[in-house]
Amino acid sequence: MKGKLEKAAWWILPPAFALWVYWSGIFAWFQQDDFVWLHLLATVHNTRDLLSAVFRPAQHGTWRPLPERAYFITLQYLFGYNALPYRILSFVTQCANFALVAVITRRLSGSRLAGLLAAVFWIACWQLIVVMSWSSEFILPAVGFCILLALHLFLRFTETGDRRYWRWCWAVFLTGFLMMESNIVLPLLAVSYAFLYARPFLRKSLTLLIPSAVYGFAHVMVANRHGMGIYAMHIDLSVVSTLGSYLVKAFEVDGIESFTALPAWYGPVAAIVFGVALGGFVLWRAIRRDWLPLMLVAWFVFLLAPVLPLPDHVVAYYLTLPMVALSMLAAVAVARAWNLRASLPVAIGARALATILAIGFLIESVPVAQGGTTWWADNSHGAERLARYVFRLHERRPEAIIVLRNVDSLLFWTGMAHYPFLNKQGSYVYLASGSESGIEARPETGFRVADFVYPQDKLRWGLIHNQVILVDVSRAGFFDVTAQFRAGVR
Repeated sequence: MKGKLEKAAWWILPPAFALWVYWSGIFAWFQQDDFVWLHLLATVHNTRDLLSAVFRPAQHGTWRPLPERAYFITLQYLFGYNALPYRILSFVTQCANFALVAVITRRLSGSRLAGLLAAVFWIACWQLIVVMSWSSEFILPAVGFCILLALHLFLRFTETGDRRYWRWCWAVFLTGFLMMESNIVLPLLAVSYAFLYARPFLRKSLTLLIPSAVYGFAHVMVANRHGMGIYAMHIDLSVVSTLGSYLVKAFEVDGIESFTALPAWYGPVAAIVFGVALGGFVLWRAIRRDWLPLMLVAWFVFLLAPVLPLPDHVVAYYLTLPMVALSMLAAVAVARAWNLRASLPVAIGARALATILAIGFLIESVPVAQGGTTWWADNSHGAERLARYVFRLHERRPEAIIVLRNVDSLLFWTGMAHYPFLNKQGSYVYLASGSESGIEARPETGFRVADFVYPQDKLRWGLIHNQVILVDVSRAGFFDVTAQFRAGVR
């Protein structure tokens, strides 16, 4: 009975922990890039339109037909502007990923404790905030599922020799190319494992490189040739500095002062301590010819490799998948400490150090992950309130232009900049003249605040001829002030 309870807890704890940390993200609404994908359904009138909407490369040089385009088209067709199904699907997919991380780590290390801790540590990573609260980033759980499942199937194939696992590994791997370009690194994970632990399967693992090479060439020549601005690729020495930037983001928790009571110095100091501790563990195990920790370091670099040529777009959520490898490494380190066979003082010291470091990581990262997710969700609810108010106005007066006053910077970039309000004539929502002074510029997005400003002379004409609805935006809500301003221009 005790064994069954422990087994059940091993499976239940990670999703329960994730539910607690990211609960608010399940109820987040649409924001930012989501509105770009929500326009796709309106462009679909026949099969040809559907194929174009799903498989056409994006303007900024990416090709992710299933988790971006098909995801939004299908769910919007079924559920409209109800965001909950999007968030539930994303959360369930990520829970499957947590389970796969636990299973893979257990197989690699032979430790159930390491498997459980790997899932818990990955869930606790603050870098998952965006993935757990923004529907557009479903691409990362989707491709992560393909990479992790294909890797799990490859491990099962090397353990059993059953070719069914090999065939399913190929099927999942090839499907991953429809998710995201990060799928290209799966062969590197498989080859490195086969080289170290399953030499008889090395030649077979090398065949996985062929589709990755073909896809990589096609992606650079066809899809990413459209890449521009921050999405332009730079395959040069800048990848080294980009790797350094990501290493800082991997070890140092951002937002400690906003979401925890910890002092400001805790984050940088903890980052150095964790980095030194894990580096020392890798070196110690390598001296003893235990190559698993070193392989996990390589996996971190492999999983990060697809974004290293983007030095102008270094963002924390790109670490979502690479943090899998670091979470595995940390979990293996803690499990090795607890299973260390040494003199009693040494064993107790190792266990105490590992436990203190694990707790130190959790107390800084979990509150940030939880608070950051709530922050993202709250912003999305602001966009939702604006959108639903505007939709009601537009339904009542479809011919009118809606002009917004006093829109703050956060609401603009969350719920307006990506043109959520379009009809056949174009956008029907604008900013009142002067509003741009309170909105920060974000040239990296490709949008200019000035393009959303409604000219003062057109606003005056529209008010006189009853063609404009003027709305004042405040923390208290949205107020139609058209009549008040119309009286002032007559």
